[in-house]
Amino acid sequence: MTQITPTPDGFDIEAALVAEGFELPVGDVQLLMREGKITSRLDQGGGEDAGTFRLVFFHRGTRLTLIVDESGQVLRRSSIAFAGEELPAALHRPAP
Repeated sequence: MTQITPTPDGFDIEAALVAEGFELPVGDVQLLMREGKITSRLDQGGGEDAGTFRLVFFHRGTRLTLIVDESGQVLRRSSIAFAGEELPAALHRPAP
């Protein structure tokens, strides 16, 4: 079973979950992250979304989003592939 584990600084995510979302071999995930070819951000929910977190991963033209609760349980998952080779940097930032 693929796990997302809460930590004091955010979450630990098993590479298999990211690999599946980008259709990559599991062994490539850590290397691509070290090289900056897979990037991520963490957003904390507020208001109606309090107690949830959005884990967003970017690789080439694809954005993988996981909405999780405080325990790391995945509530929603989505992946979208954009036309073009790379996502614009503005899509890597949280919404204002």
